[in-house]
Amino acid sequence: MLPIHDKKKGNGFTIIVSGSISLGFKGPIWIWVKETAEECQENAEQLQQENGEKLQRVAERRQRATIPGTAEFEYLQALNRNIDNYNAHRGPNEPRRLHRRPYWEFGEETCNRSTGWGMDWFLYREHVLQERLYPFIERIQHETGRQCWLVQDNAGNHTAAARMDTEAQVHGVQCIPFWPPNSPDLNKIEPCWNYLKDSMAQYNFMGSSEETKERVREALRIEWERMPQELIDRFCMNFHSNLMQVQACGGDNRFNA
Repeated sequence: MLPIHDKKKGNGFTIIVSGSISLGFKGPIWIWVKETAEECQENAEQLQQENGEKLQRVAERRQRATIPGTAEFEYLQALNRNIDNYNAHRGPNEPRRLHRRPYWEFGEETCNRSTGWGMDWFLYREHVLQERLYPFIERIQHETGRQCWLVQDNAGNHTAAARMDTEAQVHGVQCIPFWPPNSPDLNKIEPCWNYLKDSMAQYNFMGSSEETKERVREALRIEWERMPQELIDRFCMNFHSNLMQVQACGGDNRFNA
């Protein structure tokens, strides 16, 4: 999130920006704009359809789990055999006995959108992950032949979108499942945001009208494109030295990178 302040009037607004970087590459920028009423309705219908399809798949898999010979039935039997074996040989100092898993073990998460209709997990999945980030990573892997790993912070819309998304595997994207919170010294997109904020200071935007917001969005696109790739590469190359410092500090990342 990038704050834009009117120092004379003491007001301003915050604009949400998403971007991606890699060694040798700079991905597309995306700037959040509030949905129209029509877009809200279309997205609500899409999500309702997705949740309905998930519930249908769940019902079918749970039904198959009761039929001997199906993959779901065999999976459940194997799982319960492992549980029975654990319970039978559990040592006195090992965790408590495990419960056998019932046929309703099979399920998929359904999720609603945030009530504020802001920049939530749904928009992040649709406009950042699927439209921009996954194709960006796919292009890097195709052009360089190297495996890329997706690093995101633990913001709520990021983690929810990761759970509710199935496109990463389609694009061959490997995601780091957990990233330490409060780690700007490791996540190399953070220095880019600092650079972008400093670059935006020259514009001296005033007020918070729709015209001003559109000028801010255009300036952000320009400054993102102007950001030198050499600078991004230096941020990326610092990762390993920063990681070594974190290890030397016993996991603490409060140092000047």
